[in-house]
Amino acid sequence: MKTAIIYTVLSVLNLIGFAVGAALLPARVPVHFDAAGLANRFGSPWEYIAFPAVTALMTLGLWVVALGRRGKKRTILAALFCGLGAVFACLGWMFFGIISQFRPGETMSIPFGAVTVLPCALLLVVLGNYMPRVRQNAFIGVRTSATMKSETVWIKANRAGGYAFFAAGLVSAAAAIVFSCVDAKPRLDFISIPVFLGCILAAAVFCVVYANSCYRRELRNGGGKTEQSDE
Repeated sequence: MKTAIIYTVLSVLNLIGFAVGAALLPARVPVHFDAAGLANRFGSPWEYIAFPAVTALMTLGLWVVALGRRGKKRTILAALFCGLGAVFACLGWMFFGIISQFRPGETMSIPFGAVTVLPCALLLVVLGNYMPRVRQNAFIGVRTSATMKSETVWIKANRAGGYAFFAAGLVSAAAAIVFSCVDAKPRLDFISIPVFLGCILAAAVFCVVYANSCYRRELRNGGGKTEQSDE
């Protein structure tokens, strides 16, 4: 309950602050940039209100969790909503900083790839650290038919998945930093975005393949299906 109250206050203040800032910006601002950092589409600054709005909407999920039954699932969901809200809040103010300093004809001086990818990469690192401690649930973790049938497979798959997503976060963060530091034209920092998406895909595929492999090995060794425990 305390988390929901604090997050609600902060998210509302964030939304109000962003709205005040957007009202002070010019009527038309850059809303899309090409690979070279040049603005190729202009529009209303209110298009960016979507970022703090998503952060504020996370409060609904937090209150549902806070008023629901107790248990570890509530902690997992609260952490997920807070983490996503923080990412969108950071992205919103990052874009606000870019458009408030941007002048027509200029190129974007802020390393867009690094600023957008780094928060998400750090979120992957946190997720990777948390996954090995997650018990069977319906919301977060490596959820496949194999892991939901066997608690042993769940534990193995989420332990391995934690390492995979931790590594994906580190690789994504390194790519964002390295490509942002390379002085080239066109700029290369945008490459960190497909690298980030590729790392997530690779980690997810690894988790599914590894979970199925563990389950088949368990069946060959004579292990039966275990019932999913309810908390």
